[in-house]
Amino acid sequence: MGQINLKSTGSKSVAKKEMSSSSLVVAFFLLAVSLAVYGGVFLLNKNKLDKISQTEENIVNIKATMDSEENVNAYDFQSRLDDIEKVIDDKEYYSLILDRIAEKTREGNHFKSLVLKKTSYGFELNAVINSANQSELAKQIDAFSEIEGVRNISLGSMKRDDKGAGLATSLKIEL
Repeated sequence: MGQINLKSTGSKSVAKKEMSSSSLVVAFFLLAVSLAVYGGVFLLNKNKLDKISQTEENIVNIKATMDSEENVNAYDFQSRLDDIEKVIDDKEYYSLILDRIAEKTREGNHFKSLVLKKTSYGFELNAVINSANQSELAKQIDAFSEIEGVRNISLGSMKRDDKGAGLATSLKIEL
């Protein structure tokens, strides 16, 4: 019978060398990948920090520009223009309405007070008008009713004026 040799004749050392060299290659590959990832993260972080510092410098420059006297004056001027715009809002119509009221105001009647304001339905004119008597007041109310766009005229209080020479009447005209 033939003899079986159970001892290896060097195949173990060759397998060990192959295994240790392949393990070494894998270890170097993993080391290279981890160094590449670390380097990439380091570069990205450095780039981010550079952009942050550049942005902070830009903010400081913009603040310095905004705080300059010229810009402060410009912002102040703009805020005053905004305030004027709020005051003037729809005032161009006021002059048209007041012109119509002036055209229809009869001689002998005069306004003691006059307030014109914009409402949700148009305009509202609240006035105290002095008239010589009730007949003149009625003619004046009729003249105001002829104004284009008048929806309603309501009579408020009526009393003798301060001098006792006529009537002081409060009117509300809706336009």
